[in-house]
Amino acid sequence: RREMHRRLAEVVEPPELKARHLASAATTADETTLTALDVAAAAARDKGAPAAAADLLSMAIDLGGDTPVRRLLAARHFFEAGNIASARSRLAGAAETLPPG
Repeated sequence: RREMHRRLAEVVEPPELKARHLASAATTADETTLTALDVAAAAARDKGAPAAAADLLSMAIDLGGDTPVRRLLAARHFFEAGNIASARSRLAGAAETLPPG
């Protein structure tokens, strides 16, 4: 199944589809996949699809690309999509990982 997603990621063009297939093919975070997910999340946000943006960032976080910035952005997008519980969940622990200031 992972191989199928890897192959699909090579042929699909829309950034969101490519990122989703890369994430489905991955077992851990790698820069190519994380970058694709970040770019696709930004594109989804720009199209007015905060739920999709939050989902893409969550995929990056769940793969091991957990950063305070991704957590904050995912929380914001979940909030904008009306999913307050998921926004709170993504914020949990994020403040403690931010540098002072």
